[in-house]
Amino acid sequence: MRARPVQTFVRVTLPIIPPGIIGDAVFAFLSSFDEVVVTSLVGGFAICTLPLKMWEDIRHQIDPTIAAVSSLLDCCPSSR
Repeated sequence: MRARPVQTFVRVTLPIIPPGIIGDAVFAFLSSFDEVVVTSLVGGFAICTLPLKMWEDIRHQIDPTIAAVSSLLDCCPSSR
């Protein structure tokens, strides 16, 4: 179709990116929320696991530590 690479990127690739990012964000939220629910049901709130600690910290204060821990858990192959 004789389109330049920049024009192809702007008209084809760029419009496809936002729905994928939104879908990934929703999926990440749902999977992390499931970990909190399962951990609280199985272990109760007496046992403080990492997902429960992260949930508690998010509810009480906004801290960049939670983002760092979640990104480390996401890239670590042993957590899967």
